[in-house]
Amino acid sequence: MMKRHNMVQQFVGEPDPASDGTSAEGVGYDEVELQIVRGKVSLVVPANTPDDEVWNNPRVCLLDVETEDGQTFQFEVTNDGDGNTI
Repeated sequence: MMKRHNMVQQFVGEPDPASDGTSAEGVGYDEVELQIVRGKVSLVVPANTPDDEVWNNPRVCLLDVETEDGQTFQFEVTNDGDGNTI
């Protein structure tokens, strides 16, 4: 089930409709949480990496996920933080 969290209300010091009035409404960002119903994680590691060490230093982490509303997303995260794609 999708959940929405107003990030302004989660952090002290952000504009807050309770104290700043209606001028603060709609300001900032919301976090939208979707349930993942299926997917997979693939790791690219050196060929001689033991199974119990694959999470220690993968070169690339590939994620394929399907959300509760049927959308499919693919993510690629590299160990150096460059070239990340969604």
